[in-house]
This record gives sequence, structure tokens and C-alpha cells, in this order.
Amino acid sequence: DIESLKTLENLNELSMNFSSCAKLADVSALGQSVQELQKLEQLDMNFCTCKQLADIAPLGTGLQRLENLQQLDLNFRRCMLLADVSPLGDGLKTLQKLQRLNLDFCTCRHITDVSSLGMGLQKLKNLEHLDMNFRRCVLLCDIESLGAGLTKLRKLKELTLIFCGTDVKDVSGLAKALEALDKLERLELCFRG
Repeated sequence: DIESLKTLENLNELSMNFSSCAKLADVSALGQSVQELQKLEQLDMNFCTCKQLADIAPLGTGLQRLENLQQLDLNFRRCMLLADVSPLGDGLKTLQKLQRLNLDFCTCRHITDVSSLGMGLQKLKNLEHLDMNFRRCVLLCDIESLGAGLTKLRKLKELTLIFCGTDVKDVSGLAKALEALDKLERLELCFRG
């Protein structure tokens, strides 16, 4: 029972693999349980190929209370129904201690708006490593808000952004953001068709 997670109050690291749980559609109990793990420093959740998963709002809400989180890895690769990532952006805003963030939305073909992620990034003042994969998010065309969010990440040392197979046409906001990242040591950008 996933709700028993909330009794593990002293948990520092949590890794959960729901990969290929083709019928997983409701993560509300998971979101409610995770938010009680306030000592958590590392969280890794793999939802790869959860083909029925469309609503991740409970996860975003759960993240908001994890103030000690330093590393977050979320894999939504091939979650074909996922369209709204705004709850994650809202969840990121409170993660002031976060140092590493990996978000994988590869082949989430219905994602069109990532502005909330850009707004969430602005609050992550201690972030040193950021990896975001939007490969084959075919409806995604505007990433200016991500660029705006990146400008606030003054401690960022490693950045990977993948937009291959998207409809992104304007990268000027991203280019401007890169100018502000004076601590950057490693950069990988991919925009191939």
C-alpha cells in the first residue's frame, strides 16, 4: 500500500520505479504520501511508459512540502497522455535546497506549455545541475519562459536541454539566459529535427 510511505518519516532517499505500469493513471495517493516525507533529500520516480498517466497535479502538490530535497529525478518518458506540466512548476518553487534536477518528458507528445517550469526554475537558487529532455514533444514550440527561468540559476554548473523533434523556432531567450550563467562548466543543447 503506497499510503504506508508516509509513516517513514526519517527517510532521506526514495527511489520508485513504476516503469511500464501501463494502467497507472492515478498518482494522488503517491503525492499525498510523498509530501509527508519532509526529511527527504533525494527523490527518484520513474513513470516511463505509464501510458494512462495524464494528471500529475498530486505529485506537484506533494513536492511543495519537501523543503530538504537536494536531488530530484522524474522520468515521464513515453507518458503519451501527459499534457499539463504546470503542477511540477508549482512544486519546484519551494525546493530552495535543490541542487540537481533531471526531468525527462521525451515523447510526451501533448505537452505544449512549459512556462510554469520556467517560473519554478527561477526559485531554485542553489541548483548546480539541470537536465531537461523534451525530445519528440512535437507540439512544444515556445521555450522563452525556460530561458527566463535559467537566468536566475547563478550557481548552475551543468546544463543539458534537449528539444530534438519539437516545433521550437525561437531560441533567443535561451541564448540570453546562457550569457548570465557565468559558473557553467558543461553545456549540452540539442535541437535536431
